[in-house]
Amino acid sequence: MFENYVSLIGRTNVGKSSLFNMFLNDNISISTSCKNFTVDSKVACLCNSDENCFLLSDNAGIREFNDVDLFNKIKKNIFYYIKNSKLILFVISAIDGITFLDIEIAKILRTFNKKVFLIVNKSENFNFYTSNLDFYSLGFKDIFFTSSSNNIGIKDLLHNFIVPFLKKNNFFFSYKKCIGNFYFLKDLKVLKNFNKSFTTISVLGKQNVGKSTFINAIVNKNRLISNNYSGTTTDSIEVPFLYKKNKYIFIDTAGIKRCKDFSSKIEFLSIRKSVASIKNSDVILLIIDATKDISKLDFYIVNKIILFEKCFFILVNKWDLLSENKKISFKKKLKFFLDKIIYVDYFFISAKNKCNLFSIFTSINNIKRLLKKNYSSSILTKILKKVINRYKPPLFNKKRITLKYANLISKRPFRILIHGNRVEGIISSYKKYLINSFSKYLYLKNIPLKIFFKKNNNPYI
Repeated sequence: MFENYVSLIGRTNVGKSSLFNMFLNDNISISTSCKNFTVDSKVACLCNSDENCFLLSDNAGIREFNDVDLFNKIKKNIFYYIKNSKLILFVISAIDGITFLDIEIAKILRTFNKKVFLIVNKSENFNFYTSNLDFYSLGFKDIFFTSSSNNIGIKDLLHNFIVPFLKKNNFFFSYKKCIGNFYFLKDLKVLKNFNKSFTTISVLGKQNVGKSTFINAIVNKNRLISNNYSGTTTDSIEVPFLYKKNKYIFIDTAGIKRCKDFSSKIEFLSIRKSVASIKNSDVILLIIDATKDISKLDFYIVNKIILFEKCFFILVNKWDLLSENKKISFKKKLKFFLDKIIYVDYFFISAKNKCNLFSIFTSINNIKRLLKKNYSSSILTKILKKVINRYKPPLFNKKRITLKYANLISKRPFRILIHGNRVEGIISSYKKYLINSFSKYLYLKNIPLKIFFKKNNNPYI
């Protein structure tokens, strides 16, 4: 990843995430009035028509946390972005005025000797003439008044100050050096699938199964905040990664739980973004905790993945914590679990000890290879004939259902159309038999397959 950040820095609840979203004109970062919601740093890439780009990072609010370990990890993460930034956007609140913590943050920023723009946010009702607040006392000469809730001063700040500063100091870089989606500076529209030479991988699972730890181990960097208690990850975070000349984006998601267990609207939004990440990904990694039983919630997540027709496989994490007898018992439960779903790979890993992690790339590359193969109608029809010769379709209205030929209608998602007579009489168990048979004949491991039927217009063929 090209490290050339413009970073939003400030205490909690001053509107950093809201400003981040307004710069992009897209709600990619969850913004809320709840304090301390943002934990991990979120990064987006903005570029202009000349293919010049810069990275914008939204960071956690600086404050004390009850959990010392979590506080130290967040502080280290924030300092990483400050150190690697070309420009700091120091955000304070016009409503709160200058606080003691703002003064302390200003002192910290001066020690890094970085260019700083002071952003006085929430200034829609701020009276410049009657106020006694002296924002220059923080020691920064470039001061801008904005309101993310009313979209005041944001376009002017971006186009007339941030972009010219970066251009003047030659801080732009080519988008070809960066992995991911990009946002146009001109009209602030996202360029979906722009330079789409990468594979997007969402990491899903219940809370505290080790999703963040797994991604940190893969990229060999503490990019994501991980902690022992559940719910540390609150937003979906993209982490670019280059491995053997192939580009990947890992998406760390909030732990999924049942609807009745939601304790707040914010938790609901976090999990909704986790589910949405399934739709936008090429491959899904479902992480299961080996120290706990496979639950109905794991089955629910798998069904969601299959519903979206996404390629996926399963990682059983914390495998090193089980005894040999417990490993044997877990494998039996896993086999029973997998028999209910599709033909899928699974790996036993330890994210903490970095054991058996990179074997996943073999499966990912195999998925890409299978989706590039040519599946002609003649090949699919031959398989269809083998399958129906083994078990003939059932009777419908006392007449035999006839299946004539098959053709591929799409690879992403993988769908096959079978033509025949009286196909409306196909029962669910026989359809499942067809799906399983085609999956095995075509070696569609980890690739959900859907089969559709079309009735022939001519009753004599």
